[in-house]
Amino acid sequence: TRLNPEFVPVLGIEQGVLDVHTGHVDRGLRRIERSIARVGDAKRHSWMVGRGRFVLLDTRAAEGERLAFEGQAARLKRKLIARAKVLKQVESELYAVIKTEEPEWITASLLRVGDTYADLADDLVAAPTPPQLDADQVLIYQEEIARKAQGPRTKAYTLYDHGVSFATRLSWESPVVDELKVRRDELSAVR
Repeated sequence: TRLNPEFVPVLGIEQGVLDVHTGHVDRGLRRIERSIARVGDAKRHSWMVGRGRFVLLDTRAAEGERLAFEGQAARLKRKLIARAKVLKQVESELYAVIKTEEPEWITASLLRVGDTYADLADDLVAAPTPPQLDADQVLIYQEEIARKAQGPRTKAYTLYDHGVSFATRLSWESPVVDELKVRRDELSAVR
C-alpha cells in the first residue's frame, strides 16, 4: 500500500519537529514552515499544525531570550530592538497557533509567550546601569527601568490569564494549565 499524499506534509511537520529537538534547528524550522504551507486540510490536521507552529514559536522565543542586555548603551539598545522584533514574530506565531483551535498548543503557546514577556521584564530590571551615572541618577534610572518593566510583566500576566480563562471555558485540564495558574498568581502578587 502507498502513503496517502495528504499525509506527506503532516509527516514533514513531525520530521521538522524531530530535527529541531535533535539539534538541527535551521533545517527543522525550514521543514516545518514548508510542510505547514503544504497541508491541504488544516482543520483535519490541526493538532499537527499546532504542534509545528508551537515549535516555531518556542524556538524563536528562545532565540530572543539569548539576546542578553549587556555592554554599552548602543549595544543595549540594539539588543532591545532585536528582542522586540523577535517578540513580534513570536506573537504572530501565537495567533497562528490560536487559529488551529487546539487547546493543548494554545495553552502551551500562551504559557511560552507569557514566559518570554516575563523574562524580558526581568532582563530589563537586571540590565547593567550605565557607568557614567552618579548615585542620584542611578536611582532615577533604576526607577524608570522598573516602570518600563511593568509593560512586559502586565503582558505576561494577561497571556497567562487568557490561558487560564480559555482552559476554564473548555474544561481543559493539563499540567500546562496548572503552570499558567501558578505563573499568573505569582505575577498578580508583584504587579
